[in-house]
Amino acid sequence: MEIGYPMQRSSRTSKPAKKTRNKRLLIVSVTFLFLLGSTQAYAAAVLDTNIINLIKNGVKMVADSQVVHANTQSTEIEADYKTKLQESVTETKDDAANELSQFTESELTRVRQELMAYLEEKKQQMNNVVDPQVELSKQDITTNINAIIDAIKQRLDQEFQKQLNESWKK
Repeated sequence: MEIGYPMQRSSRTSKPAKKTRNKRLLIVSVTFLFLLGSTQAYAAAVLDTNIINLIKNGVKMVADSQVVHANTQSTEIEADYKTKLQESVTETKDDAANELSQFTESELTRVRQELMAYLEEKKQQMNNVVDPQVELSKQDITTNINAIIDAIKQRLDQEFQKQLNESWKK
């Protein structure tokens, strides 16, 4: 008994089986082609009409109408997608413009805040220099005014003594 696959044949029997199978296939193919040809001849001769040409023409008319329909639909679909594309471009442009506008406004707010802080810092720096100078100037003015007052008082005292002396002399 042979060990192996149950359907396996020995190499001696496979060549004649292939030849027989090829012959059968050839006979079936020739018969099919003969029947096909005889059907066309019968339809053309007996029915006095070429059925295959009628079917071909009918299928061609349906196919042609479908092509016209497909062209019409394709044109409409193209128009729809052109509109959608335009809307998408416009929406994207508007979104970008809005985003940039908001960003610009936030940056301008930051500019204002930074410049306000800078100005306050400069004011504080000026005040740190000016305030002591003002105090020194006030002291100088007070010293000068006091000197003026003292000078006026001395002159008035002198005038007072002069008038007293003149007035008591008489």
